[in-house]
Amino acid sequence: MVKMSIKVTLPSKNLLPQNKMTAVVDALEKALDEDVAKEVSRGLEKTVEKWSGPPTFNHKVKVNARSMVLHVYPDGPNAKKWQRVSSGVGARVIVPKRASKLIFKRNYAPHTTAAGAWGGSGRRYGDTVYAKSVRWPGIKARNFSEKVKDNVEKSVTRIINKRISRSLR
Repeated sequence: MVKMSIKVTLPSKNLLPQNKMTAVVDALEKALDEDVAKEVSRGLEKTVEKWSGPPTFNHKVKVNARSMVLHVYPDGPNAKKWQRVSSGVGARVIVPKRASKLIFKRNYAPHTTAAGAWGGSGRRYGDTVYAKSVRWPGIKARNFSEKVKDNVEKSVTRIINKRISRSLR
């Protein structure tokens, strides 16, 4: 499964008094579970806003003694579609399963480009082709998670710093 993860390493227990440490840990967990998850999900949803049938994004926070990790991942019936477009799919030969020939339009203008920018209309156009098999070139990885990470990095840092500052008052 393709997922976006944000790891926060917890400070040493000797750094702060126990009551302050508990407040910092609680603030970090709350920041990841609420504000950071919302910010990352918003960025991921923006990449698929023009898709017909976009996936939804869920999150999970895992806490252990030394760190906390926020995982944001696609969910729902179209999660696999997002994973294939984001990670890419290798080339292969396609043959018809229930018919004698494949029938398709020659060209396609995707909504998103391999660079992660907005692309075309998402429509098929051109001549109709009839073939017994085709060598499909695959899907070039669009790496949505990396692009979203770059876009939200500053705001996530600001959110976490703000929550920690508030917890130390």
